[in-house]
Amino acid sequence: DPWLLAVVLFVGYAVVSVGRYRHLGQRSWDLGIFEQVIRSYAHLQAPVADLKGPGFNILGDHFSPVTVLLAPVYRVFPSSITLLVAQAALFALSAVPVTRAAARLLGRRSGLAIGVAYGLSWGLQQAVDFDFHEICFAVPLIAFSLEALLSRRWRPALLWALPLVLVKEDLGLTL
Repeated sequence: DPWLLAVVLFVGYAVVSVGRYRHLGQRSWDLGIFEQVIRSYAHLQAPVADLKGPGFNILGDHFSPVTVLLAPVYRVFPSSITLLVAQAALFALSAVPVTRAAARLLGRRSGLAIGVAYGLSWGLQQAVDFDFHEICFAVPLIAFSLEALLSRRWRPALLWALPLVLVKEDLGLTL
């Protein structure tokens, strides 16, 4: 159930994100900034975002080196759409631990209902309906960490949460 739900959510999230992109519905500079940064990474260069200023190294603004993980995929599919699809996948992936934890605690049907409610929640809908943002990496990390915490698996909880410091400079506090 959790993985099937994640696939359905991924398709829905990707349709919304790519549809908005194709209709020129971007709401900020973030997609362009991160596209430039990930393009730089994909070509083994410093993460520069010229949209923020000529030669502007993004690590001096937001410390989010985790975005380098998208570079190999971007190298094969060099498009802003790649970032939006990756973001949709990461957000959808976060439904897996939420659904599993709820099913373990409340039963299969209730767990699936909570997973659906989570996947369709206002917060995730707003995140999907926005341009790409590095926070998409934090959402599944936090979800997997919290699933481990609920199971009193302290080490996996910590290991899932540790990479948060590579997502954005202020997520160390969340850790």
